[in-house]
Parts: sequence; structure tokens; C-alpha cells
Amino acid sequence: MRKRPRITWLIGGAVAALLVLAGVDALRSAVSKTSAPTAPAPTATSRATDTGWGYSEPIRQYVLAADVICAQVNAEMLRRGVGGGKMEWIAWWNEVAARTAEKSLRGLRALPAPEAGQALLDDFFSGAEEVIDALRQAAAAASAGNRRRMNVLVDKQVDAIHRKDARADLLSARWRLGDPEILRRCPVSLPA
Repeated sequence: MRKRPRITWLIGGAVAALLVLAGVDALRSAVSKTSAPTAPAPTATSRATDTGWGYSEPIRQYVLAADVICAQVNAEMLRRGVGGGKMEWIAWWNEVAARTAEKSLRGLRALPAPEAGQALLDDFFSGAEEVIDALRQAAAAASAGNRRRMNVLVDKQVDAIHRKDARADLLSARWRLGDPEILRRCPVSLPA
């Protein structure tokens, strides 16, 4: 019969000591007279209220619905992937991104908009339209094989994304959102 190495005994002893300590702690906690109050299970509304999703119910409802729409289209874009530098692929990707962003923007516009910040929301929508337009132009340039024009239009996309994100930041501040990324990733999250 083979003897067990010392390390095995040490590990076994450490596990046994941890079990004893856990048992003592559990008994001590059960005997303790004070118990921590339990919080109710969070609901979608309480989650929205507690995490800075807006200062009024209409804003929270809009932002939660917008977050769902944008998360779905961003997941769709991720499934399509990021590919190589061939002009055909670049044209295809930009066109798909434009269609996806347009679909998302239609969904955002269809939501009942809160009255607070309506002008900022309209400005945000205009910024999203600029991004979509830049995507379509880049797709057309790539389809035509015009790499130089496409590169200029990619710079235009980046500028449009930054302007749209600045508008999202203003709207987030106006609505008191805890995280401006909620609106920045709408209508679709694109690299800038």
C-alpha cells in the first residue's frame, strides 16, 4: 500500500478547517438576534428608478424601450461580424449598418416620446440621420471601388457619430440618465 504524500494531507486538513470555520460562522449567524432587513425583489420599474434611467416615468419608459430596441440591433450587427478590407465587404457592411440603424431609428421614433427634452430628442434623431447618410455614402463609394472617396466618407462617419454622441450626452444630462451610453449606442453602436 502506497503512503499519501504530505501535500495531500495538508490540503485535506485545510479543507476540513474551512468546513469547521464555515459551520461555526453559520451557527453564530443563526444565533444572532439582529437580522438584516430584506429588500423587495427589483422590478423593471424599480431597476429603472434606482439606476438613473431618468427623472420621470415617461422618460424611464422611453429609455427602457429604446435600450431594448438598440440592444437588439446591436446584437444583430455583432452577429454579422467585422471583416476584412475588401471593397465589396466594406460596401456590404456599410449598407447593412445603414439599414439596421434606419430600422432602429424608426423604432425609436415610434415610441411615445416624453415631453421633456423634445427639441433635444429631435436633434438626436437628426444626428442619427447624419450617421445613416454617411454610412450609405461610404457604401456607394466602396461599391464603386473608390477607396479614396470611401476613406473621406469614413472620416465623415466618425464626425457624424461624434456629433450624434454629443447630442445623446446632452439628452442624457437633460433626462438625468446615470449612463449616457444608454443613448450613445442608439440607433446602432458603431466604432468611431
